[in-house]
Amino acid sequence: MEAKRKMDPHTRKIRNREKAAKSMLWVASMVTIGILISIVGFILFRGFVSNVRHEYKVIAQGEKTVPLGPEHDEPVSVIVHRQLRKKDITVEELRELFSGGTKNWGYITGQDLGVRPFALRRNTSQGSAFVYSVMRDAPFTDKIQFFDEDAALIQKVADTKGAIGFISGGGVTLAESDNSGVRVLPLRYISVVVNSEVLELRNNVKLQYLTESQLESVFTGGTTNWRRVGGIDLPVEVVTYSEGNPLRRSFTNLVLSGEDGMPSEAATVTGFESLVETLERTPGSVGYCFYDDAFRNKLPMLSLERRIVGINLTPRFLVEPPKRAGAVGGI
Repeated sequence: MEAKRKMDPHTRKIRNREKAAKSMLWVASMVTIGILISIVGFILFRGFVSNVRHEYKVIAQGEKTVPLGPEHDEPVSVIVHRQLRKKDITVEELRELFSGGTKNWGYITGQDLGVRPFALRRNTSQGSAFVYSVMRDAPFTDKIQFFDEDAALIQKVADTKGAIGFISGGGVTLAESDNSGVRVLPLRYISVVVNSEVLELRNNVKLQYLTESQLESVFTGGTTNWRRVGGIDLPVEVVTYSEGNPLRRSFTNLVLSGEDGMPSEAATVTGFESLVETLERTPGSVGYCFYDDAFRNKLPMLSLERRIVGINLTPRFLVEPPKRAGAVGGI
């Protein structure tokens, strides 16, 4: 009996190999299943979650009240009907909407709604400032309706689907009240301008755009050469407005998270004219200004990346019918 219980070395070796093989097969199966789950999860994630990249000539953040006009001293705010799916807006988008270049919200928000613009009259200080900074003397669309004061304009926007308008900065409190029926949209209006050499093509290398993190790194001294962000071999020279300047405060809050960590050696200017002069004479220099100033003076502007992350598969997408050849609506 004892002899039968004993297993000869050869048999024991074979069985040990079989156990090891089964263990390896089990581990390989688990690894394979894990890989398949990861692949399926990645495909589902990419299908359900969108991560769209856009480039703009203004920074990715905006403010609810923005100073407009030749002296940038007239506070103006943008409002929309509460059901419009828009989180913020650029100066260029505003111009297209109020001039009639964009007639339907479908290609902006996915909603098949006609654009209904409302504005304060040109003879008001806010209307004049809006014309100067946003319209840049382009005519308003013939569908626009004008108002003399904020309250009536806010009520009209609240009562009209697809409506957009602008009010005085002092009207924001009324617009943001619980029963106003409108939302105040942050306006993105600050551009990043550079010395022309920064955008030159050298040895097949040219700066294309900056991400939000790269922009912050440039203005805090973390990036000292343009080649580190995809540009040519040229030192970065930061130009900023003097402390206390309202535009510097806004730029600091929006781009630098409220901490003014600009390099101590950064060139300081007192106004837009001195900013332009400094940029023109300083290779590799970079600064910031109002978009309309940069546009009117044809300054070289950096393209700035913005990532928009959202959910693709929503109840709205499932129940809305497709419109405009599938560009608007759902399935």
